[in-house]
Amino acid sequence: MRPAAQRPVVMPRKDWWSRLSASARRRSRNAAKRFDAVLLEVHGKDLRTMRKCLVALEAELSAQSPGTRERLEWRRRAAEHYLNACLSRRASWTTTLGALSRLEALGYTNIDRRVHFAIMLGRYAPRGKRASQLVQSRVRLAIRRTKALPSRSPFRRAYLPIMERLVASAVQTSDSRNTGLGTRPA
Repeated sequence: MRPAAQRPVVMPRKDWWSRLSASARRRSRNAAKRFDAVLLEVHGKDLRTMRKCLVALEAELSAQSPGTRERLEWRRRAAEHYLNACLSRRASWTTTLGALSRLEALGYTNIDRRVHFAIMLGRYAPRGKRASQLVQSRVRLAIRRTKALPSRSPFRRAYLPIMERLVASAVQTSDSRNTGLGTRPA
């Protein structure tokens, strides 16, 4: 065994999961299973039914949670699942914007969630001028936050090029709508 001076220094993990108590981890795993069950139950049903089931589950989990941070996390997860469904099912733009504004009011758990929804928004948003501007602002914010990560971060290396392509596509879409570029000749 090496002397203490030669041993590498092990930094404490900054992972939030490692700081949770055993009971909080158990509640989190239970909640994830419950969300999965609800999503399976409402698969193929309309968004209104899904929203009602998610709100009921959110209320049930919040009632069992001892702290406000956990209750906020359940609300975020429900909002994330609903927004994900709105985007993937190509719900009306007003419905999607409502879900997005609710999630942004609650805040994101971590940068991964922010980047995920910025990319989803960039891929599934309609190609109108207002939608392109919204996509640009959300993706640029996610890019700025991702660039704050260390340059060797695998997360940064993986998602930065994707987001930059989405911004370029949104800029091109909004420019073609404004200047007449990309339209067919009559």
